[in-house]
Amino acid sequence: MNPAQDSYGPNRPHPLTESDPLMRPTFLRRTRGALLAAFVAGTMMLSACSSSSGSNSNPDSKEIVAFMPSSANSYFVRYFDQAKAEAADHGYKIKIIENDFDQAEQDQQIQQFIASGERPAAVIFWPSTSEAAVNNARQLSRLAPVVQVGLQVLPEAEDYVAAFEGQDDVTVGEMAGGLALEAREEAIKQGNLDEGEPGNLIEFSFPENYSAGAARSSGFAEATKEAPFKVLRKEYAGFDATAGFESANSLIPRFKDDGIDVVYVHNAEMAVGVVRALEQNGLKPGKDVTVVVGDANGGKALISKGKIFGAVVQSPSIDAILAVRTAVRLHKHDGESSEGVERVEPTPELPEMPDAEPKSITLMPLLEVTPDNYESLKLWDLGFKDLIT
Repeated sequence: MNPAQDSYGPNRPHPLTESDPLMRPTFLRRTRGALLAAFVAGTMMLSACSSSSGSNSNPDSKEIVAFMPSSANSYFVRYFDQAKAEAADHGYKIKIIENDFDQAEQDQQIQQFIASGERPAAVIFWPSTSEAAVNNARQLSRLAPVVQVGLQVLPEAEDYVAAFEGQDDVTVGEMAGGLALEAREEAIKQGNLDEGEPGNLIEFSFPENYSAGAARSSGFAEATKEAPFKVLRKEYAGFDATAGFESANSLIPRFKDDGIDVVYVHNAEMAVGVVRALEQNGLKPGKDVTVVVGDANGGKALISKGKIFGAVVQSPSIDAILAVRTAVRLHKHDGESSEGVERVEPTPELPEMPDAEPKSITLMPLLEVTPDNYESLKLWDLGFKDLIT
């Protein structure tokens, strides 16, 4: 997860099915009905309005234009490289217009592009804020079908967005919760936790007003609600290693005597700082305390050294592949998407791009990564070193 990134998940929880390999049976039964109903209700407007963008498709263009956050963030370095390669594979080229996580800068870039008179095949749009996305999506939709990525599509923007592609942060949180339950069982087997003890937990979250954090928290709580941990503290920290270290270094001395069994961190970049703070306060991750993480980006060294029990692979490479494929499929189908949600399978081999028009919502595949499986991990022909930053 990166600082510019938000989620479709908080306002549109995901559908769960028995065939979904990402979901554990223990919480599949608990969440399927309620979340499916909420998700379907939340997607109907976007699905219904997607046909309105069809007349704006330019059949003669082979250029995709992407308005994106800056490649100063390592997530986007990987994303842009993969997006260019994927576009070329399908006979398209992609023009990437970066902004420095600055809404005013992005607004100006979009206005300049509109004034140029260009009519691309499709637009990939990663807005700086969900609220500002509405007017930009409206204007861009007059030029070409819009694929919104990264941030959730607000109801006010649904008339202008042909399709959404991204991750489901509710599932990220649920998968982290499943890892935490496994970690507790392992601690009991090793004699580090008594049978029947819930285990003490500290959560280091994204900022309070950041909706992806709320989704990851709710997913974790849902996954563990039948055997909840004792939450010593939920700390709204930030996104990066500095925020993780400062928050953890303040909290750990306060709770160390209570016994800290599990630490849940929303992303691995922040976990780098949390692990450093644990170690500076005399605790050994992987021995004295277990660390589970949402997004694994930034955590390669922690995983390979066994300092993280497990994390969720949310790959910028796969994110980019799906965004480009969604744009290409929209262009080939006159800007049309079909109603529904496509949860893409986490297969080892790269699947062929479907010929059909895309669904109005495409959710990227997610996998767990642990110190035991990272070397053999394979997703869409990519190994561990290429899946995450």
